[in-house]
Order: sequence, then C-alpha cells, then structure tokens
Amino acid sequence: MSARYTAAMIFPSIVLPKVARRVRVLAGLGACALALMMTACSDGNRVTELETQISELKEATQKKADETSLAVESLESQRDQLMLRLEQAETQGRTALEQSGNTIAEQDLRFERVERAMAALARRRERFESLAYLPIGYTNHVTLGTAHGTFLVRLDGVLPATGGNTGYVATLNVGNPMGLTVTEFSLRGHFGEEHPTPNPNESDEDFILREEAWEKTLVPFQHLFVTPLEPGQWTQIELPLEAERLSDIKMLRFIMGIDRAYLENQSGIGEIAVLSALSEGTAFAKTPYGMFLLTASGTTPEGSQLRLRISIGNPLLLVIKKVKLTGEYGPTPPKRQVGEDLPTFALRLDDWQKQLKPFEAEINTPILPGRWNDTSILMPTTIVNELGYIRFTFSPEAASFPVIERPGSQR
Repeated sequence: MSARYTAAMIFPSIVLPKVARRVRVLAGLGACALALMMTACSDGNRVTELETQISELKEATQKKADETSLAVESLESQRDQLMLRLEQAETQGRTALEQSGNTIAEQDLRFERVERAMAALARRRERFESLAYLPIGYTNHVTLGTAHGTFLVRLDGVLPATGGNTGYVATLNVGNPMGLTVTEFSLRGHFGEEHPTPNPNESDEDFILREEAWEKTLVPFQHLFVTPLEPGQWTQIELPLEAERLSDIKMLRFIMGIDRAYLENQSGIGEIAVLSALSEGTAFAKTPYGMFLLTASGTTPEGSQLRLRISIGNPLLLVIKKVKLTGEYGPTPPKRQVGEDLPTFALRLDDWQKQLKPFEAEINTPILPGRWNDTSILMPTTIVNELGYIRFTFSPEAASFPVIERPGSQR
C-alpha cells in the first residue's frame, strides 16, 4: 500500500474524530447560539406578552375604577336622594305635628272658651241669686240671698273712717224679713270700679276677657258683725273698707254668711248678746221679758279669776232679782289685714273660734227698773285680753213688779 493510501486510511481515524469533535463543538455552539437566539426570541415574546397583559390589566383596572367611580357616584346619588327623602319625611312629620298641635291648641282654646263662658254664667247666676251689687249713689235696696233666706240691703253712704282709723266706712241698712234674729254674720266681697257692660257688636269672648280683667282690679274685704238683725226691722251697720281714696270705691258687691241665728223661744232663755271688756259699747240682750242693755266698765283680779264690772240698763217696769249668764269668751275677733287673701283670713277666723271658752255666771243683786244698775260677774280667767269678746244669753230667773207706796196707804 502506498503511503498516500495509508495516510488516507489513517487520516480518517485521526482526522475524523477531531472533525467530529469540532463539528460537535460547532453544533453545540450553534445549538447554544440557537438556544440563545431562541431564548432571546422567547424573552422578547414574554416581554411583549407581559406588556400586553399589563396593558390589559391597566385597562381592566381603569375599567374597574371607572365602574367603581360610577358605583360610588350612584351610591352618593342614592344617599342624597335618601337624605332628601328623610328631610322631606321629617318636614312632613313636623308639619303633621304642628298641625296636630295646632288642632289640640284650638281644641284647648275652645274648651277654655266654654269653661270661661260657663264660669261667667255661674258668676252671673250667683250675682242674681246670692250676691248684693250696690253702685255708689244707688238709693234703692237690693236682695241678698243666704242659706237662711233672703235679706234686703241698702247703701246709705261712704265716709272717711274716724277715730284715727284709715280707709273709709260704708253705712249699710240690712232689712230682715225673716222670722228669726241673726246675732252673728259676716259680709265678704269686693269693692272697686263698676261692672263693665257689653259694647255694641262686641263678641262674648271679648266681653269675658274684659270682665276677667275687671275682676283682677277689685279689692277684697271681709268683716264679722255681731250686731243683731231683728226680724221685721231695718238694722244699720258700718262696713270698714281699706281704700286709699273715695274714688276707688265705685261699687260694693258681697255675700252674707250667717254664723248664728235664733228663732223666738218660749223657754225663758234669752238670745245671744255680745260684750267686750276691752272697748266701749253697749250689748242688747233680748229676753222674754223685754230688752236689756249691758256695758263693761273694767276688770279686777280676784284669785284665779277676773271680776268683770258691768252696768245693766233696765228699761222695763220689772225688778229682776236673779239673772243667769251662759256663753263663751275669748280674744277680740281678728280683722282682715290689707292685702290678705280670703282663705288665709278664714283660717285665722277658725283659729280664733277654737280659742273661745265656755262660762257661766249669776247676778243675784236686784236690777231695778228705769235705771242703770252697777254689778259684776266672775270670769274664769286671769288674762284681760281673753275678755275681748264675750257672747252670752241673758236669762232672768226671777222678776217682780216694784212696790209703789201711795200717800195714806198702809202696807
């Protein structure tokens, strides 16, 4: 074999593995390059895909944001509508409440008007039945209803008070057409301007309002009397009024309350007389024999009692040999103070009534006819102020005619 052939035979075994290695290397490099190229291509596609996905995500996010914004705007619109509805409902509720309140107020006003009308009607009825209304200058008498019957009363005049007293005194004449003697009574009422009269075309409501305003201007009074009102007679009494000026007294209106009254009796017991050891005055004691007069002239302590000195006027032609006095005594009756309301004064009167104490006394010295007879009785107290008010019955238990000796007669 030739060397060439030999070389050719040997070359492949030497050269071919190298070539093959190179080829493989080159193939590996190509594969790497291809892989790199493919990887690069793949990364580029991925980036594109990512960019596409990001773009799509942005679009979706923007779409969601737009949808959310629209939803929020829709919710805000619904909220505004709901708030508007709530405000409308609240306004309607307030309007309904106001209308309901106005209706209730109108009903209350109607009831108040009815009550005022009923009160005015009751006052008018009371005025006609039991209230004496006397304008100043009215010279006729008016009727005065009481639980004991109807009396007559007339106003004779109003003059300033005397004896250091303030205010004015109204002189009244009370006629007693009843068959009983009133020994203790009270007058309670008001003085002031005359009662208003309705104006032409004036509604009842306006007149009631004027009448109520007039009522508030009146000045109240209350006074207790112990002057007997004899049956079938006119009796003059004096009513004190706490007024600053005569012009403040344009009218008097009052009611009469009777505390004590007696029918004529046949038992020999006298009727109630009232005396005071603290002031001057004459008590009239009515008995089955006739009328006697009594005055108090002072007291003298005597042990645990007071001796009350009295003078008894006997206008009869009888000698009274023995008299029994039975009654009650206590402090001077209270007078109503300026500005004092009637309930407070009534309470003070009740307290005064509770302070009265019973007593009995006898007079055994003769009470001669046609003169004043000085005598005395023992009162069961040592306090002079407790004898400011003494009311009693004066009951003669033995009487006779005086013995009259004529010239030349023999007893």
